[in-house]
Amino acid sequence: MSWGSSSRQLAVFALAFAILGTIPGPEAHAEEQGEFFLPFEQMMQSMPNLIQVMVGFDSERSRTFSADSDLRLPNEYRLLVGVGSNTSDLEGDELKTGTFRLGISSDPINEYQGTLSFEDWGVKDEVKRQKWSATVARWGQNWNVQGTTTYRQIHLITDHPSVQGVDVEVHSPAVGCSIQYVGWGKWNLRLSGEKYWYAADPSALLDSRINQFFSAETLTLSSSFLKYNGALELGYQFKKLYFGVEGSQNKSAIDNTKSVTGTLLFSIDLPKGIGLQLQGGRTLFPDAPESSDVTFAQAGFSFSWSQ
Repeated sequence: MSWGSSSRQLAVFALAFAILGTIPGPEAHAEEQGEFFLPFEQMMQSMPNLIQVMVGFDSERSRTFSADSDLRLPNEYRLLVGVGSNTSDLEGDELKTGTFRLGISSDPINEYQGTLSFEDWGVKDEVKRQKWSATVARWGQNWNVQGTTTYRQIHLITDHPSVQGVDVEVHSPAVGCSIQYVGWGKWNLRLSGEKYWYAADPSALLDSRINQFFSAETLTLSSSFLKYNGALELGYQFKKLYFGVEGSQNKSAIDNTKSVTGTLLFSIDLPKGIGLQLQGGRTLFPDAPESSDVTFAQAGFSFSWSQ
């Protein structure tokens, strides 16, 4: 089946963008998360409802889990619900974050699609982040453009005898965009990026006069807050297989260090609405010793059905 045969075929990718853009990435403590394509043939055959579960691990002994659903509602709306977790090792102790996602989206078959979503992430009494996002997508014959505006409330909880349990709140707006083109036969090209701002300077957490009031867990998790991120993906759709490569770069809002990630993406469409997804790669930290590099892998299972 050709990627560019009709706008209806292209529009179905909104299902993947709508819920899978929030699947946790493989990097340890990663707060912002990447995307993963579901099998194209599978989504075309059973658009109404979709469930996906993914697990992952990396060379730093971190483990990730996510479960997401995209369910059809009356009047051509869709309900998006997801949960996730990231478990990592911090100086011999286990550090675990939890994520909850909830959203509503208009029908992706329409020329214009809108999505409203909420996400809660963090660890109780350490770091919490609530994120509200609004996305508008425009679908053409063989292209797709999306724009997203986001507002985040970040809560850092103090852990010091003199100021125990004080909630330090930081406001953080963000904007993002994504451009996809599938007009070259079965090739897929996607470019995306997001920029973040903070009401308070995040680099203040590097100051020993300030970071002494927070636990090691809080400082470790806050290091995942970004200044920007960008990604470029190139993929090819076989009859029932999708294979792609992605390169991405992030910049920390705390210390301005960069990370560069290369990822291989693979998915296969199986009978009866079942799909399997695999991805793996390596994250490099150019500003840190080579030993800081992280190798990761993820595997997923999806199921779609018609009402």
